[in-house]
Amino acid sequence: MSETAKKGGAAKDFLVKYSPVIILIALVVVSSIISPVFLSVQNIFNVLRQQAPYIFVALGVLMTILTGGIDLSAGFIISVSHVFLVAAAAWWGFSSGGGIVVAILLCLGVGIGFGMINGFLGANAGSAYNQFRDIIDYYLPINFAVDANRIVVSNVLWNSLTDEQRASFTEHAKEIFLASIEKTKEETQDYYNKLTEAGVNVVELTQEDYDTLAGIAREKCWPTIIETYGQDVYDAMMEFYQK
Repeated sequence: MSETAKKGGAAKDFLVKYSPVIILIALVVVSSIISPVFLSVQNIFNVLRQQAPYIFVALGVLMTILTGGIDLSAGFIISVSHVFLVAAAAWWGFSSGGGIVVAILLCLGVGIGFGMINGFLGANAGSAYNQFRDIIDYYLPINFAVDANRIVVSNVLWNSLTDEQRASFTEHAKEIFLASIEKTKEETQDYYNKLTEAGVNVVELTQEDYDTLAGIAREKCWPTIIETYGQDVYDAMMEFYQK
């Protein structure tokens, strides 16, 4: 590879890695040119005050991601907390300090309560170990989401393939999919062992339990797939899994 190509690749990697910082600096520069008071102390404090709620939310989500989890419910919890805030304002009013304190405590309680529910119910073995191992005594694996790798292609590409190419492509995709499931099983078992070593009692389900849950899924969830995506998609999924 030529020196020019190496420098070009390094520059591209730099732009991709630091693009948020570059965009932020560009926005600050452009805003400063448009408005001379943009970088004034008063305006900076105004911007920080306006963005304070989002900064706190971002910090919370950051801690979740750093510990190996993910949280997509932050917006929902904020909205629910706002509902309770408005209800508290309508009930007690904000004319007295007591009403403000009650509203703040109520919002904090709602946020913490829903956060704990989402955390415990949505935690897989990895996030349970990384985030909750010091505060839980039992872990019941009720979250059966599998982090499986998939290959997605457009109709244009698929229609351009021959039958032999499609068969080869499908077989390769199936191998990747099954390998990713096996990897998830191995990682899950590894976290079960870590939870046990940390003093957490892992309540593993029996095959009968899994069969019962599978029956409920077939009865309650699968009809929704047909209603949403159609019978053809459902039949194709069933044919793939039966293979």
